[in-house]
Amino acid sequence: MIAALQEPLAVALENDRRLHELAALREAAEADRRSLLRRLGRQDISERIVGEQQGLRHVMKRVDLVSNSDAPVLLLGETGTGKEVVARAIHSRSDRR
Repeated sequence: MIAALQEPLAVALENDRRLHELAALREAAEADRRSLLRRLGRQDISERIVGEQQGLRHVMKRVDLVSNSDAPVLLLGETGTGKEVVARAIHSRSDRR
């Protein structure tokens, strides 16, 4: 009888150990994420835009301004300048999601 219960109990204990290990790893990853967000001066890391240059900061301020508006936004620029990335940033910050 005891031998029949030994394997299922061992599996259950191993699953419990792994569950606790995953919870600790998730907590560590979340702490790393919060630390990175603080270093970047951001609240959300879902954006693809990362940088500290003056021009980029100006663009991101504009993104914040227009994302709070209900007005349509027209993005103009040459091919490869990041219009789609900026559009996604505006969309992710707006209430229209």
